[in-house]
Amino acid sequence: MKRAVVLKKIKIGFIGGGNMARAMIKGLKSAGARGLFVYDTDPKALRLAVKAGAKKLKSNSEVAAASDMVVIAVKPASVMEALTGAAGNFGKKRLIISIAAGVTINSIMKWSGSKAPVIRAMPNMPALAGMGACVFAAGRGVSRAQAAAAGALFTSFCGVCYEMKESDMNKITAISGSGPAYFFYMAEAVIEAAQKMGLSRHHALMLTAQTMAGAGRMLLDSGAPPEELRMRVTSRGGTTKSAVSVLDGAGVKKTIVKAVLAAKKRGDEMGRGRQDG
Repeated sequence: MKRAVVLKKIKIGFIGGGNMARAMIKGLKSAGARGLFVYDTDPKALRLAVKAGAKKLKSNSEVAAASDMVVIAVKPASVMEALTGAAGNFGKKRLIISIAAGVTINSIMKWSGSKAPVIRAMPNMPALAGMGACVFAAGRGVSRAQAAAAGALFTSFCGVCYEMKESDMNKITAISGSGPAYFFYMAEAVIEAAQKMGLSRHHALMLTAQTMAGAGRMLLDSGAPPEELRMRVTSRGGTTKSAVSVLDGAGVKKTIVKAVLAAKKRGDEMGRGRQDG
């Protein structure tokens, strides 16, 4: 109830109407938000964002001028253009929220040409299913009321939301931002194996997806570490033990750790302005 009251009182604009913006718009509408605005240079993205529940405006500048919170929901390489195009319309009281991976709070402040307070956030793809995870960092000048309002925004479409330091953001991007791709990658392999054994793709997909969803739910609800849960499934000399032995022999765990660290390194590079891929 408290979240709904907060969201009803503020106007939230979106610069960019892509998948994540639409997930946020849908979540906000469900949570009771009323004043939602959007602009996107892509007519299709703009149309879909309007369908999700936002009012179409004519430019990034209009979105900035009309909103108490402005969510920057464009690709990292497009953030500078989006902000400079709306510079002069943010003001000191409007809160800028960026969900662009690797783009620092200092860069956002510089490109916006204002002293507006900035929050940098990293929601992830499962937000599209109302099951997202999100972390945000508040820059200088963000009030506790603004941070609380941002938290209300994020929890409208994410199941888990934490405020952390900006120095942790690229670590978070590597874990939960890029994380869904790691699990989809695992799902691809399990589905391929199932098909090799003769199962239909439909059955393989549904069984794999439900197993992953159920395992994630158990990890959230049980309070037990993943090692313990894994051991509960793994009996000595059984099928699971045979499978895990192959994974251990191939160094899969070490490779996954290496992959996550590579994602974090790339986030650091993007933050230093090398947004080249």
